[in-house]
Amino acid sequence: MNIAEAPPHPPTSFLERLRLLEVLVAIALLGLVGALLVPAVHKAREVAALAHGEDNLRQIGRAVQSYHDLYRSLPHNGTGAFIPDQAKTGFEQPGPWTWQLLPLLEQEAVVNNLMYSAQIPVYLCPGRTRHPVVTSQSFRVKRSANPNVHDGWWPTDYAINLAAFPGTYVEDEVTGVPVQARLNLQSISDGLSNTMWGGERSLSLQRYACNDGSWDEAAFFGGSGGTGRTGVQVIHDSRTSPAGQNSWGAPFSSGAPMLFYDGHVNVLPFGSDLTRWLTPAAGDIVPAAK
Repeated sequence: MNIAEAPPHPPTSFLERLRLLEVLVAIALLGLVGALLVPAVHKAREVAALAHGEDNLRQIGRAVQSYHDLYRSLPHNGTGAFIPDQAKTGFEQPGPWTWQLLPLLEQEAVVNNLMYSAQIPVYLCPGRTRHPVVTSQSFRVKRSANPNVHDGWWPTDYAINLAAFPGTYVEDEVTGVPVQARLNLQSISDGLSNTMWGGERSLSLQRYACNDGSWDEAAFFGGSGGTGRTGVQVIHDSRTSPAGQNSWGAPFSSGAPMLFYDGHVNVLPFGSDLTRWLTPAAGDIVPAAK
């Protein structure tokens, strides 16, 4: 037979067409399953990160209780010192609660070796991607004799409630000189389960790369807004502006975890007003947060 006279290629058989259809259906199903799995995996990771964050606060809560048993007072937010004082302990320590609690969080080596740039995982939110300070933007630090003092230091994602904690100065009744207020658990007449120790603080997405300024100072910077809050709102990170972050918040969808003086941790929804849980002795006793 002449090549030119060869019959055309036979049409695709029914069986081949069926196999092709099966392959296309399988590909479509795999795409659908993948589309369904992605949000499920994301949700599972968020749930795990939130549970980890709650556990961080419980560890901090146990350390606060141990500190109180040891020194008969509660840790405070520091006196504004750039660097903690290794020679001082308890209420006399000028560094903030983040430094004062280290020995009670099994971090004695950080204190003993003055490891100011150490990363303390229990102080970091598992739902955020955080970085150490590169260049300080704090006006106080930049104008000081050592503007690079906090370079390489890590931040903290948790803060104490300054309305209840002795993180501010009050005037001495006799001398009129500002002194640091001292607080113990017996001073909390509104009830330990009704008074907030603190919790996860608000942070703009743009501020995940810590630069030591605007409410995100280095963790061991005494008396800074990076370790304490006076705001009453709970705001999602995506809704937090880069400036004026003196509030509470988290990257999670359900809310932000908060620690109470009795040691329990509660995730409070975004939009919550925390006023009734911030003061320790205002007489505004309310049902415990659940």
